[in-house]
Amino acid sequence: YTAHMRSMACTVDTESIYQEVFADSRHTIWLDSARHGNGLARFSYLAEASPVHGEVLTYRLSEGEVAIEKVGTGTRRVPGSIFEVLDREIRRLSVTAPELPFDFIGGFMGYFGYELKADCGASAKHTSDVHDAVWIFPDRFAVVDHADNTLHLVALSTGDDEAEKAAQHWLERTAATVQETAQRPGSPVSDVVDRDADPSELRAWAEAG
Repeated sequence: YTAHMRSMACTVDTESIYQEVFADSRHTIWLDSARHGNGLARFSYLAEASPVHGEVLTYRLSEGEVAIEKVGTGTRRVPGSIFEVLDREIRRLSVTAPELPFDFIGGFMGYFGYELKADCGASAKHTSDVHDAVWIFPDRFAVVDHADNTLHLVALSTGDDEAEKAAQHWLERTAATVQETAQRPGSPVSDVVDRDADPSELRAWAEAG
């Protein structure tokens, strides 16, 4: 895959970005930075596994196989644990990207449930009502840099022209959506203030704002 990127000033909060860009998707992830400032979490990630290139891996310990959904196309089942299948998928997929200020340029996002300890040699005493593991391969995502108040939009494509056009179209449409959201009266403004900063710095920020 090739990662296409567009950066812009971020003047709305991450909740508004999620609601306007990703909320209607079936497969999304929102990893929000709870605190901003030096030495703390700098980036928030909002991502979608879309029908263009997105994939979703789900696993139940009792089934002994992983369901791999090609979003919008179909699902195939692969024998093995989520650890084995995820390892193979990571080796199979690669992303070429421009230089970015954050480490994630494409790959899998998800969770391992506690019940997976049974795949690691422990006993399985409990059964979960939800999947024991879910991992998505997002092909569309937004990264908010809280340090410099910048939004980075990233879309993946394969080598063909149509896929690249689709990626560029998503970047343009999403950038326009964020700009329109920022211009609405009463739109929540992104808070990038370090709340642990020196009081004189906070006072200077307030007077400038």
